[in-house]
Amino acid sequence: MLVDLGYLTAETEPAPTPAGMLLTDIYTELDLVTAEAMRTGVFDSLSSAELAGVCAALTYETRGTEQRATAISSAAIRQALLDLHRSWARVTAAEHAHGIKLMRQIDPGLVTAIFRWASGASLVQVLQLCELLPGDFVRWCRQTIDLLTHIGHSASVDSTLRQRALTASSLIDRDIVALSGVNG
Repeated sequence: MLVDLGYLTAETEPAPTPAGMLLTDIYTELDLVTAEAMRTGVFDSLSSAELAGVCAALTYETRGTEQRATAISSAAIRQALLDLHRSWARVTAAEHAHGIKLMRQIDPGLVTAIFRWASGASLVQVLQLCELLPGDFVRWCRQTIDLLTHIGHSASVDSTLRQRALTASSLIDRDIVALSGVNG
């Protein structure tokens, strides 16, 4: 499957392609979708706050069967989510073709809340949007920060995206979220 998607060479001793090297920098449940999005430019036109929101769709997973539907005001985020879904569809089609258990779908349920948080909204405002407990919101923020940090430290990513990812990470890592990352 990784050969078909262009992450490994088709030689007798497969080796990582440049896309495969990108994949080695990403550690998340949806790593292939993230790598596909990165190499196809899904994140290229997003601001740092928008990137934070879109990356939340790659980390967040709604509990149970309830789906959170919040309006997404940013046209760039809406387009990125459509493109992200296409990346997910490519990966799951390859998984299906190879008889591999299909990965979970991307989940946009926290995109607006993380975008607003990264844009400077208060905790009260974002908790009203996402209807999560503060601890749950912080946990999802920390996971999104982790993904953004992976992107920001990837040697396979252009410097503009690296900088936007690291900025997005710092936009999320404030107030109660920053305090949760302090060991004391």
